[in-house]
Amino acid sequence: MSYLTTTSIDVLKLSHKATMSQADIVAHLINDWQASDQYKAMTAGSVYYRSRNDIEDRKITYEVKSVTHEDTDAANNKIGHSFHKLMVDQKTSYAVGNPVVFQSEDEKQSAAISELLGDDWADVAHDWVKGAANRGQEWLHVFIDGDGEFNYIVVDGRQIIPIYDPTYEKRLTAVIRFYEYTSIDPQGREVKLRRAEWWTDEDCTTYIEEQAGQDKTSWRVAVAADGVDPNPVGHFYLTNTANDTEDARGWGRVPFICLPNNSECMTDLAPIKALIDDFDKNVSDASNNLEDIQEVVWILKGYSGEKLAEFRSNMKRHKAVKVQADGGVEPISADIPVEAREKHLQRLEDNIFVLGRGLNPKDIQAGSSPSGVALKWMFSQLDMKADETIRKMKKSLGEFMLFVHDWMDWSNVGEFDSKNVSFVFNKSRIANTAEQIDNAVKSMGVTSRKTALANHPYVDDVAAELKLIEEESGEVLPLGEPEEDA
Repeated sequence: MSYLTTTSIDVLKLSHKATMSQADIVAHLINDWQASDQYKAMTAGSVYYRSRNDIEDRKITYEVKSVTHEDTDAANNKIGHSFHKLMVDQKTSYAVGNPVVFQSEDEKQSAAISELLGDDWADVAHDWVKGAANRGQEWLHVFIDGDGEFNYIVVDGRQIIPIYDPTYEKRLTAVIRFYEYTSIDPQGREVKLRRAEWWTDEDCTTYIEEQAGQDKTSWRVAVAADGVDPNPVGHFYLTNTANDTEDARGWGRVPFICLPNNSECMTDLAPIKALIDDFDKNVSDASNNLEDIQEVVWILKGYSGEKLAEFRSNMKRHKAVKVQADGGVEPISADIPVEAREKHLQRLEDNIFVLGRGLNPKDIQAGSSPSGVALKWMFSQLDMKADETIRKMKKSLGEFMLFVHDWMDWSNVGEFDSKNVSFVFNKSRIANTAEQIDNAVKSMGVTSRKTALANHPYVDDVAAELKLIEEESGEVLPLGEPEEDA
């Protein structure tokens, strides 16, 4: 994928002979972004996740003298299938359904991370991965909230226009975030306009879109109600106790962290959209055929009506038509190709799960107990897809820890080294718990106790578990040994 860089913006300014204001540049970049193929792909992934497939927009038409008309009498069933949602939920629950473990050599540091991120982190991580699957990339915004506390939220990838350093297109130098707001036009009507924020490594400037006439808008820098220009503002403010004032501060880096779904920032929908659309169409057509009796050809003799559409409507609604005295209606039946259609649908379904790298629930028989090797084979495609996202997420979490490091430093929590933090993903694979425990026990002595605990099915918080072990008096049971039934 191509990246927008600071050089691209400089070229844009030069092409307009430096007459573009910063607000004009923001408007231009947003309009280009919303018209891009990548933005459309993001939107498709988002709407298909909500089971709002393209079949919903289909119309049944016919032509008369080269003019297309919508056939309102024809059956038009719109049967969409939630394959995309199923596989996105599969991958998300598989990768981060169990909490991501932040592991550090310093137990106090691990505990401090858990306390800072709080109980919301598991939900945020889930939404972050799900958003990346739907839109190809999703963003995490780090900020200090109104209570002066460290906080973070997931931002829809469609709302973000990243701007990178032109040298290697690696370092994020700015972010434009935009979203809609409701305004009232001069005629008193509600209109949807946009607000944009230009974030740099030190501050943020806000721009707003205004109604400038019939179907026309203009952009300007946002001002406060008293007319004072508040821009730019710091990322957050720290109280100076010496003179009781607030000092604007910046993180020193743009407070947005990208989670790419894969190296190409491709949505999980992209490889299977055409297959899902074909599946939707065939199932809907089959339903239409049964409803319209479309597989029957009618021979009309002495039909008193004028239009064939009228005949079809009468057959559908009244199951009868009028004919002249010597007239008649004779059907010629055509066999519905049920077997061929079923084979085609089965082939489509198989390809959807193969190319979408998902796990078809039909492959897991109720009551069966596949071996560990069989389960690994069944989960292999899903495992590879999840690993691709996990690999990207580990890098994104490393960037997130830089913000955590800075906040702990400013808050005098204690020494914190973000480089000493590792991330353990406990995938939600269906497995024999006894096998997992046995593997964890056998790993003792080969790996550290922390590593063994991080991979133990009964342990969610390694630091808390170690603390419990230390607090136990007397002989500690071997790791994972089950208690005897009472």
